[in-house]
Amino acid sequence: MRRRKALSELPGEQMHHIPDAGRTVLVAAAIAAGLSYASPALCQPSNEELRARSVFVEAERFSGIAPGGWRERVAWGLNALTPASGDATASSDRPGAAISADVTIPATATYKVWARYMHIGPYYSPFGIRIEQGGETVFDEGYWESHVVSSSRTAAVWEDHEAVLNAGPTTVTLYVRQPIPPTTSLRVDCLLITPFMDYKPDFTDFAPRAFVRFKVLEPAQNAYIARLSVLHHREGWSGGTPGYLSASGHGRRGDAVPAGQFSGWGDIGKLLDTGARITTVAFQFRSEPQATIPALKVDLQIATAADEQHVLQTLHEEIDGDIISLLLPGNVGQHTDLIQPVSAQTAEHARHADSLPLPPEGLPQRFPVEGRILGYGKQHRSRRILAVQTSVLAKLGFNTLQGLTGVSREVALEHGIKRSVWSRYVSGVAPWATDLSRRMDKSMAEVYDYLKQRDPEALPTCYRFKLAHEPEAPSATRMRDSESCVAAFHEFLRSQGVSPGALGRQTWDDVAPTGRAQMASEADAALYYHTMKFRDAIVPQPYKLASEAVLKRFAEGTHTSVTFGSASIAGRGGGMIDGPDWFEFGRQRAVTMLWSTDNGAPRIIDTPLVADLLRAAGRTHGLPVGISLKRGEPESLRFRTYSALAHGAKAIRYHRYGPHYATREEAWSDRKEEVQQIGRLTREIGRAEELLYPGRPPRAKVAMVYSKSSEMWQEDGAALAELRQTYFALLVENLPVDFVTEEEVADGGLANYRACYLTGANLPRRAAEAIAEWVSGGGMLYGCVAAGSKDEFNRPSDILTPVFGLQLQSVERVESRYREYADLPELAPLTRVTVQGNDWLPMCSFDAIGYRGSITLTTGQVLGSDDSGRAAVVWNEHGQGEALYVATLPALEWRKQAPLGEGYLMPQYPKLLGDLITAIAQHASAHGPVRVSGYMVECGYLASDAGVALPLLNWTQARIPTLQLSIPGVPRPQSIESLARGRIDFRYFENNLDLTISLGPGTDMLLIRW
Repeated sequence: MRRRKALSELPGEQMHHIPDAGRTVLVAAAIAAGLSYASPALCQPSNEELRARSVFVEAERFSGIAPGGWRERVAWGLNALTPASGDATASSDRPGAAISADVTIPATATYKVWARYMHIGPYYSPFGIRIEQGGETVFDEGYWESHVVSSSRTAAVWEDHEAVLNAGPTTVTLYVRQPIPPTTSLRVDCLLITPFMDYKPDFTDFAPRAFVRFKVLEPAQNAYIARLSVLHHREGWSGGTPGYLSASGHGRRGDAVPAGQFSGWGDIGKLLDTGARITTVAFQFRSEPQATIPALKVDLQIATAADEQHVLQTLHEEIDGDIISLLLPGNVGQHTDLIQPVSAQTAEHARHADSLPLPPEGLPQRFPVEGRILGYGKQHRSRRILAVQTSVLAKLGFNTLQGLTGVSREVALEHGIKRSVWSRYVSGVAPWATDLSRRMDKSMAEVYDYLKQRDPEALPTCYRFKLAHEPEAPSATRMRDSESCVAAFHEFLRSQGVSPGALGRQTWDDVAPTGRAQMASEADAALYYHTMKFRDAIVPQPYKLASEAVLKRFAEGTHTSVTFGSASIAGRGGGMIDGPDWFEFGRQRAVTMLWSTDNGAPRIIDTPLVADLLRAAGRTHGLPVGISLKRGEPESLRFRTYSALAHGAKAIRYHRYGPHYATREEAWSDRKEEVQQIGRLTREIGRAEELLYPGRPPRAKVAMVYSKSSEMWQEDGAALAELRQTYFALLVENLPVDFVTEEEVADGGLANYRACYLTGANLPRRAAEAIAEWVSGGGMLYGCVAAGSKDEFNRPSDILTPVFGLQLQSVERVESRYREYADLPELAPLTRVTVQGNDWLPMCSFDAIGYRGSITLTTGQVLGSDDSGRAAVVWNEHGQGEALYVATLPALEWRKQAPLGEGYLMPQYPKLLGDLITAIAQHASAHGPVRVSGYMVECGYLASDAGVALPLLNWTQARIPTLQLSIPGVPRPQSIESLARGRIDFRYFENNLDLTISLGPGTDMLLIRW
């Protein structure tokens, strides 16, 4: 049997522009009359021929799917955006597990047996297909045995083998041939058995049939055609505008249909999404001879065949405007209950909002709560529908909407919404362009002039101007290829006092931006380092100039922002080295509000980490912070909202409302529990905003060094993962943290901190010298394996050797990407560390994973050893200060030991190992303004002239009957109120405020008024 090459559906190689739509078990056993099977290589078949002569089976429809063997999955897994046919996929990781389907082979012939499955990078994980006829196995081949897709990405793959099959009853079995590698997910989508040897599989060809037609009732004096557009609700996939519906049916623009008559039937089955997944199909009506249609009355019919006997529903729609949209499932015959017009779904949104027990008062006024309503002009042109959707968000407490102009601004104003977000993305502009200032000014002037001409009253509503979504940083190759960039690079180096000789070059002609991959020798290390510093310095320039252009024209107080991508920060990449430097944006004041999303690892709340990094980036100029919270489970959304507030966010965007029918991403407009949760949260923000909005977190006493140099030279994600988990170890002990950059450290930025945490191996020499001086003056330093052992050029550095009291000899490293979810569970222990402890360091033992350092002592004292007796935990006195060094990555082991909590919340971290990580901060008395008696209970502190807001987050997810809070050094309160329980009694003695409260498994906020 001849093995065929697998077909990838990676971007750039996609076979289709419309997502999968073949959606149920389809066994084409009927043979069209007069068709011959003499030739095994039939090409260019019609759709009817394909259906008649092929067998198409959805994998999830096989029998035998059950827990413990093969199971049904509703998404691909690692790439949820890749579409699948049908309602789900079949998945298994157990060798020998099998599922089967009985089919009928139409005729004796040579067939191709195709399987579509998920390909994940270079992993090797074969499954097999076995075909039995007449009690004998006639085909048994493995799939996924040798990849032809050279990519580390997730992709859909078609792969085939040839088989000679007889006509008649046949059993097809899908089974796992070998063990599945760790972190690999086997997902099989569908199988196709076809005699058309040159046919490239497209399961939209096997989609369930769906037909539509229309009849315009009013205006009655004209004839009509409808221009179709299709929207699939998965990011990155869109159906586009696939023609017209006219008297002749679906296709190119045809004859108009007189009012009162039905159009021809349009076959739209291949245009729809899969199974129960909804597609929005919009009909934009055009009349002849009338050009505009202010209102319509239309009947729309949906059928499974092009005749009246197969009509499923007749929908009557009366709408203001010329666009009517339907929500249609991929399989209209199987999911008739999901068919509805957009106007009906809009009415459902309004009914649900009206039914919620949400008081009309107490909504936020000053605190921006942002949203966006999509669909007007594309899925409808109805002021009535827009008004209903606007009323829903107004009832939920939103006070800011995106893109308010014209009708949308007028409608928003009717519902009391007066604030808007506007955008004009700065993209495709090289930051070294010589005419950059002129181009940015012209671009922003165009937006201003557009608004001024179209709707001048929209100008003062703009409170935030968005300049980019996840801005990118240019590669070294792109910079090298630009003469103007090379010239700018030379000027940058001169400003830093760097000469060609310092870079190992003879003249400036030999100096060009160099990436790490282009380094020819160690002598290029300095050139690579300065290339990255140059890149970080120039990337903010277009945004800085665009901000200046916006602020010159729009109302005083208008904020500018870009939305930083946080995925690489929160566990999916190498940190800021993969994109723009947030801190550099803040230092240059390239924007006036720092903004990001909290879309990190899928089951960890990374909101506090993202918020604290943004706040640190804006520290130089006191820039406010805003956060977009992606949709999620209601309790997760509550914790993330409170976490954003506790860490200083001054604007929140709940991304994305939708409504669902108008967005490619999954929206929360139809998630009723989430809608209710957001309504509650906005009211809590409103009740607290008198203290919450002006309140600011005080400077922390713990500094954590964000080492960009370490990112530049990292071999994997270990140091960044250790930084994240060390941060969370401090967070759940209610020890506030400030992130501090290498530049700030070098300039004496540790002066006001009591403890400092260092996880990166690389540190500029000036910064290392500043840390050594700070410790000598009384600071407390924590370092994990290799911390500060190399300089910015990746050369060995011994500046911190006397501080830690040891000499690093070597580091053993396990190859891994160090993703907290996918990789840490698979890391085997390198050794076990036992900590003897002292009066401030707890006794404990833990496994060393990932990295292990070999050290020799100089002045340090051993407080812990590994199984071989080597020093693993060392304490040292240096001048008036102290340092604690752990020769492995304890925070990663701490995270590995933590089971996930319910509701996609914070993992339930083990306290004892956490006590080791936080010991130096505890020893330094680096507590925040509030002492909390419970573990994994966080208490924010937002101070203003009128009082303090204390957002409380109970990460344990269990009720705490008695929680004690102590706040020293504050004036006597006039009152203390809990949002959950009302007035709170307190004790006040000698400037110390003590409270005892009961805290439920969620959140609360205390409002202390002076």
